Amino acid sequence: MMESNILKWIPVPYFQLNQEGEILHFSSQAHSYFSSVSSLWSIIHKGDRKQAM
Repeated sequence: MMESNILKWIPVPYFQLNQEGEILHFSSQAHSYFSSVSSLWSIIHKGDRKQAM
């Protein structure tokens, strides 16, 4: 997927998610902040998850 490789180098942190909140792709900058994350819910504080939905 060439588009995914290009998007990895976008200079802002981003995550591409599926409907369950699993991280499918992410930018290099996002990886530098959250190196071993597989789900969006693991980086959102429990008290803020309701607002994120």
